[in-house]
Amino acid sequence: MAALGGDGGGGDGPVTVPRVGLRLPPGFLPMSLDRDPAVRRARIAALVGDLFPAAPDEILAVARAHYVAVADLQVGQGLAGAALRYGWVEGRITAAYVSFALTPLDYESVELAAMGIFDSLTVPDEHTPPPAAATPADGPPTDGPGVQCGGRYVMGLSLPCGPAVAFTTLTTVRVDAEESPSGQPAGLDIGVLQVQVPVKEHQCLFVMTLTTPTVLDFDQHCQAGAAIAVSLRFDEPQDGGDTGGGDTGGGHPRGLIGTGALGLT
Repeated sequence: MAALGGDGGGGDGPVTVPRVGLRLPPGFLPMSLDRDPAVRRARIAALVGDLFPAAPDEILAVARAHYVAVADLQVGQGLAGAALRYGWVEGRITAAYVSFALTPLDYESVELAAMGIFDSLTVPDEHTPPPAAATPADGPPTDGPGVQCGGRYVMGLSLPCGPAVAFTTLTTVRVDAEESPSGQPAGLDIGVLQVQVPVKEHQCLFVMTLTTPTVLDFDQHCQAGAAIAVSLRFDEPQDGGDTGGGDTGGGHPRGLIGTGALGLT
């Protein structure tokens, strides 16, 4: 693995960003968000070939253009990395996309940060009824029943890397007529799982967001997202560490995605 960032960015002191390591579940492939456009496009072309090995050239060309556009957008948004799954389950297509980001966050402790995140996700507004369960005075419930609020199911988690907060929700996005199979505007249901992890000693927040348009498989994809969250690790840079480059297969590091900051095993 390699270290994220390196160009600092504001503040009175040096900005430290952890190395992020995680394990992708079977079926998920890393999507290159390399800052070099030529490298990014070459890696996405290889990814498309892995996703659709039997597709004709014209389909591959469309898929490459689509995923390059997605990657360009994600790079512009500053994401650290991404992965996707596309396959077949019981004779139908299933798909999911997961992205990873690190963002600055000021807090006194990761426990207090998790409490604040939990509270922010369970505070009702004028259009939202109060949560189905009260927030305990000592913080969010961990590894137990969550709280239903505003269309979200919010949970406190105790991960090996520290406290975290997750929520699941179903949302509908508008599909324009030119992109709809029927030729008419339509709505597409999307399942969302997001896990937010305050990172110890680094004053930053790791955010994993998994989305799927195949809501029949949402529970299965949530289990995959939970496995990713459990595998998370945040390390200080070490001398002689892996600096990335290419899959090695087996139980060894599979190279780096995103900015070269996220290690996948």
